[in-house]
Amino acid sequence: MGRAVRRAHSILRPPGGYFALAFGRPASYIPVVADSPDPDPARLLRFGAFELDLEACELRKSGRRIAVALQPLSVLAALAARPGEVVTREELRRELWADGIHVDFDAGLNRGLSALRRVLGDSAHAPRFVETVPRRGYRFLASVGSVRDAS
Repeated sequence: MGRAVRRAHSILRPPGGYFALAFGRPASYIPVVADSPDPDPARLLRFGAFELDLEACELRKSGRRIAVALQPLSVLAALAARPGEVVTREELRRELWADGIHVDFDAGLNRGLSALRRVLGDSAHAPRFVETVPRRGYRFLASVGSVRDAS
């Protein structure tokens, strides 16, 4: 399970970050799983009642699509790819924002985490999915399973 999740993470993470549209890249730049060296990559990540479809950039709860912006989805993909591990703010900055993109990283990440927690029904004070590790970063708490095929 962990290996498949990491493989999906590395396949979908283009140089410079996840889901390019959220971070100032041209609209034509979207990660494509079909070009991956692995002919059968993990496409869905499951945790709790949620599914994160890495190919379609969608989050679903109990099979129903949830409206969520690309930036919180990118944060979720980065954290869910490493369940149980502390991911530092600096690692998230390197993975999610391309070099040369000048944004207020702290405010952007804080907004993304806040929106992600709201969508997941999570709380910073009593986390079920995303835990803040003071002065270190964030940890994805839920166990993550991968699914090869969505059909």
